[in-house]
Amino acid sequence: MKLIGHAFVTGRIDFTRELNPWAFQRIDAGMKKSQRDRIFVDPTQAKFELVSAPVNEGEDPEWMSQTERILRCSESVYLQYKNGVLRFRVANLDAGKDRSFVTIGTQEEFDHFAASKWNKIRYFYAERRPGAFCFDFNTMITHRDGVELETRPMELELRLDQNHLSGRPQLVIDATGSGAPLEIIEWRGNVKEGETARYSPTKSHMVCSVRNVNRPFTLLHEDRKEFRSHSYTFNGEKMDKLLDRVIERKLKSIEADEAAELNG
Repeated sequence: MKLIGHAFVTGRIDFTRELNPWAFQRIDAGMKKSQRDRIFVDPTQAKFELVSAPVNEGEDPEWMSQTERILRCSESVYLQYKNGVLRFRVANLDAGKDRSFVTIGTQEEFDHFAASKWNKIRYFYAERRPGAFCFDFNTMITHRDGVELETRPMELELRLDQNHLSGRPQLVIDATGSGAPLEIIEWRGNVKEGETARYSPTKSHMVCSVRNVNRPFTLLHEDRKEFRSHSYTFNGEKMDKLLDRVIERKLKSIEADEAAELNG
C-alpha cells in the first residue's frame, strides 16, 4: 500500500481521498472522531510518496525529496484528519544511542511539541548572525527531569527563518526590538558577529515557543539519561551527516526487505 501526499510550496503536506481511498475507507469504517486528530501510520505498512501539488504549477518544493525519504524510513508518522484531507503532523526517526530525529510539519504540532518539551530550558548555544541583530539556535539543553525549579520563567519566542544563506531553515531568536527579552539584548553585546556562544541564565529557566512554522522542519533529540536531561540540536554538519547515514541505512534495509518479499 502507498500513501501519496501533495507537497505544497506553502509548506503543508496533504493526503487526499482521491489519491488514497483505502486510507479514508478505514477512517470511515469506524475511527472515532477523538482519534482523528492524531492518526498513527506505520511506514513499513504504507509506503509514503510525495508529489508536487497541482497548484504549484510544476514547481517542486525544495524540501519535498528529503522529507519523503524521512517519512519512508521513520518508525512512526502521525497525520491529522482535517478539512477532508489527512495532513502531515510529525514523524519520528530512530537514530540509535537514545537519539531520534523529529520532523514537524505544522505550526499546531510545533506549538504542542514546544509546550511539552521546551518549558524548562537550562541553557543554549547560538551563533550571532553576521550583519544582523539575531542568533541562529544550534543546541539547547533542558534542566534535569523531575526537578522542581525555583527560578523564574523567561519567555523566548523563536521564529523559523527560511531565508538563511545556508539554504536551510534556521530557528532564530531576535536580539533587538520590542519582542526581544532584555537579557538577550544585553547578552548580544558580549558576543561577536559570527561567534557561537552559550547563554545560561542563573536566576531563570527558559520557556521556548516557535512562530512562522510554514514547512517541515527536522531537529535532533537526545535523551541524556546519565544527566536526566534532554538536548535538542537544530543544525550543523555533524547533525546533517548523522541524518544522511541513518536515512541511507534505513532505506537499504527497507529495500532488502522488499526484495526478499518479492523473491519469497
